[in-house]
Amino acid sequence: MPTNATSEVEGIDHNLCPRDVRALTECMIVLEDTPAVDGADGMYEVVSSSGSTYTVDLYGLACSCPDAQRRDVTCKHARRVMFATGARPIPAWVQRDALDDQLGGAVTATPRIGKVATDGGHGALSDGDDDERPDECDCWDANGDLPCWPCWRDEFNTPNPDADGDETDT
Repeated sequence: MPTNATSEVEGIDHNLCPRDVRALTECMIVLEDTPAVDGADGMYEVVSSSGSTYTVDLYGLACSCPDAQRRDVTCKHARRVMFATGARPIPAWVQRDALDDQLGGAVTATPRIGKVATDGGHGALSDGDDDERPDECDCWDANGDLPCWPCWRDEFNTPNPDADGDETDT
């Protein structure tokens, strides 16, 4: 059992769930080119601080660890892969010195830092710069107030104003 309780991790906001805190702070290595996952799109191996190795499917958010298998949760290993590969941004307010030094060190993708909230709050989504919308943006909303999943994932809280709007409300 770790000696640091979640509330004792300095520089990590306590609004993050405990698995996110562990994913960002515990010593783990994310590998993308091991024989078990080499060439498999979205598959990674994570070596934990205990030396155990788990296979993570980034697209299915599945992991071979006991936590994910028994509890049917997105475990710290899958969360670590999301943060390490930039699939999920690290909250902008997280102090960089609180992060594990190995975060993203062994993958070709780069961890991303989320956008700072425009309202001064911690963890709130920002409107961001529309030039930085994800390539897979497919925003359209009949009501005009919900972004697509890629934009939401990248912390845009409004639909892309430059979206095609190909879909129609019938």
